[in-house]
Amino acid sequence: MGMTKILIVDDEETFCQLLKMNLEALGTYSVSYVCDPREALQSAQTNKPDVVLLDLMMPHMEGSEVLRQLKSDPATLSIPVFYLTALSDGIQTEDADPRSVRGVISKPVMVSDLVKQLNAALNRKPS
Repeated sequence: MGMTKILIVDDEETFCQLLKMNLEALGTYSVSYVCDPREALQSAQTNKPDVVLLDLMMPHMEGSEVLRQLKSDPATLSIPVFYLTALSDGIQTEDADPRSVRGVISKPVMVSDLVKQLNAALNRKPS
């Protein structure tokens, strides 16, 4: 089975570091992150993560644009993507296209909930 590789795309570095620490403490996740959404596609191509956690509201490029790039590149097309969003961003799960977004994870992130969603997504992936 090996480690599950997660890529976090979020402009808040402290949030990324905290989530990385919490997930890696569980022993089954290897986490990398980019704080500049313009680096997201390159990082996904290089690291080939199993899952991408994508912040919706970022400077320079919105999450929806990052998602579009990930889904238009054959190398990253099949990676499950979850949106990260503070409830104040006002997105509803319905706004997320189910074909391209596996779910919406609210901030502050509850690691136990996140892990449940990740497991569900990864178990659905055809092996």
